[in-house]
Amino acid sequence: AWDPTSPNYGKAKPWVAGKNGPITFFENPVSYVNSISLEKGNAKNNFLLNYSNYDQSGLMPNSSLRKNLISARVNYALTEKLSASIYSTLTIQNTKGRNLTGYSDNIVTGFRQWWQTNVDVQEQKDAYFRSKQNITWNRSSAADGYPLYWNNPYFQTYENYQSDDRNRSFSYAQLKYDFNKNFGLLAKVSYDYYNMTIEERLAVGSLLQGFGTSGNNADSGYSKQNIQSSETNFDVIGNYKFDITDNIDVSGVVGANVRRNYYESQYSSTEGGLIVPGLYTLSNSKGSVLPPVETYRKSAVASAYASASFDFYKTFYLDGTYRVDKSSNLPKGNNTYGYFSVTGALLLNQFVKKDWLNFWKLRANYAEVGSSTNNYTTTPLLYSYSGSFDGNPIFGIPNTIGNTELVPEKSKEVELGMEMRMFNSRVGFDVAVYKTRTLNQIIPIPVSTSTGMFNKYINAGEFQNKGIEVQLNLVPVRTQNFEWDLDVNWAKNENKVVELAEGLDVYRIAGYQGGVSLNAYVNNAFGALLGTDYVYTNGQKTIDPNTGRYLRTAESNKIIGNITPDWTGGVRNTFKYKNFSAGFLIDVQQGGDTFSTDMYYGLATGLYAETAVGDYRSAGVVHPGVNPNGQTNTKATIQPEYYGNVDGYRRMPNARFVYDTSYVKLREASLTYKLPQSILSGTFLEEAKISIVGRNLWIIHKNLPYADPEVGTGGGLRSKGNSIGVLPTTRDIGVSVSFKF
Repeated sequence: AWDPTSPNYGKAKPWVAGKNGPITFFENPVSYVNSISLEKGNAKNNFLLNYSNYDQSGLMPNSSLRKNLISARVNYALTEKLSASIYSTLTIQNTKGRNLTGYSDNIVTGFRQWWQTNVDVQEQKDAYFRSKQNITWNRSSAADGYPLYWNNPYFQTYENYQSDDRNRSFSYAQLKYDFNKNFGLLAKVSYDYYNMTIEERLAVGSLLQGFGTSGNNADSGYSKQNIQSSETNFDVIGNYKFDITDNIDVSGVVGANVRRNYYESQYSSTEGGLIVPGLYTLSNSKGSVLPPVETYRKSAVASAYASASFDFYKTFYLDGTYRVDKSSNLPKGNNTYGYFSVTGALLLNQFVKKDWLNFWKLRANYAEVGSSTNNYTTTPLLYSYSGSFDGNPIFGIPNTIGNTELVPEKSKEVELGMEMRMFNSRVGFDVAVYKTRTLNQIIPIPVSTSTGMFNKYINAGEFQNKGIEVQLNLVPVRTQNFEWDLDVNWAKNENKVVELAEGLDVYRIAGYQGGVSLNAYVNNAFGALLGTDYVYTNGQKTIDPNTGRYLRTAESNKIIGNITPDWTGGVRNTFKYKNFSAGFLIDVQQGGDTFSTDMYYGLATGLYAETAVGDYRSAGVVHPGVNPNGQTNTKATIQPEYYGNVDGYRRMPNARFVYDTSYVKLREASLTYKLPQSILSGTFLEEAKISIVGRNLWIIHKNLPYADPEVGTGGGLRSKGNSIGVLPTTRDIGVSVSFKF
């Protein structure tokens, strides 16, 4: 060891795998949830008070989440016709040690791609707690202990941790007046508000990295962000219901809504590092603190809507809705848009009278939905803070210019369905087919840089989705004491990018390392992965006869995968025997692709078991394929003793690291026992039960190695096409005890 504080300092160690690998770095999270509810009243006047406490230790060392929630609801009949309801909830949440989703500051990225397998993780733990210093496995050199690319993982979690405190309240108050049995009026106001403080720490001695407001490199620092956000809704809703004839009735609502959204953020940080180690305040900045980055957004939408539902002879039902919105985020003249829906349903069991038939319905639906856009996409020039030069703040215009001629987005959907229940509802199914068109999507597309911009917001494109959804419900066994319920679902969705903007066939959604990108590609399913591919000869992968390595395309614009699965499904079994109930759920996904950055690097660095089979590292590998002349390859990869010469990012095309994200999972299993009333009789308890519940218990099958194909880093679409530095999936097992009195 090179660490002077280590008992092994200056001693040679065998070159063998570390006794404790990266998996021992993670901890076993434990969650405690306690709640109590008090309820009193009758149908007209009642009161409910609820309190819940949630306390969880995290998967990462020095991580936790604590949350307290209290809510109250009061319903009160002021008169026979006038009633009032008030509801309010407050959530106080404190989180510490979230895993960062960057690159060098994401510990799991290092574990999955660059980890030195002879390092014992627990020795890194001992090194940190002995010294509280960044004694890392990834030294710059034997003589220089400064981290080259990676911090000590325990230093990272105990010193460079992030924390956030969030308080959220949601409340509403409403008055309802029933004029008579046919008409009623409701007035309601609701308010949803949260404030959040996010703090990030970079301890003295950390790996040099971009940090803070300026983004300049620093080896220590502190940042703080304060966020406030609110949504206020004002509603007035009139409801009606009356009989047109003895066999025809109509009901519906007429209403209006005004929604106001507000968001404000201030972000500040130290510059140039910290003066006093371990003191995380803005005043402890070595350099001058730059002005905070301030974000302010507000928007409003005013809406009016109406619906009508007709019932003809309890056999045919016809529903219609219409809504018109006016959005402040769209330009004047284009900011008012309407949309509607029509649904019809026919009960065929009213015509087919059979003992075995319980229910049979046909339905059809057509719906249109309009939508607005984000704040300031119509503003041509919007100045924002963009860093500093020589200690002076710099303001500039963004890379994307707004568009004052944007129109609302719109989607149109047609759906047909049929539902049946038979044999005393022991057999049932629901089938639906649909087709959706999405038009005028608001996206930023590339423009000539001579304009001083890189992108411009426009209305572009048409996307189509069509598919089928099937649900089957069975009760294979039903006796006096035992019942087995079986629910099966299956869905297939096919989507297609019909068109983008004129002259644009590919729209880049996200970019990944290695030149791979996630795209909308015309005439392909949404979510195409583009990158370098193999070179093919007569349909077979081509190999350089001089090196034994695969040839790869020079361009990174080849379609190498797509994130859209072929189909999804699930099977839920539920068993009930007297006071016992048990069940389990199996989820299935077939198809879909992801690019594994972990395998892209990890196979080059020799981290994974595939790179240590037989004489892989001394004799190389004879890859299957042909030479450019079409003859079968017999050449082993040359110089296999050097990293990345056999596999990995240095020699392979991106397509090598695209994996099928199919899986079969035991998603959930549960066992519940409910105490019989014979035991509870004469006590203050009305109900008592205990449950054991397990979730994410078993990945029965998958094709993506060493990672869960469902898990991504970050959020949104970007996480769908890339497996990089994801946390290990946890198997959650819990015990729940509940009493009702």
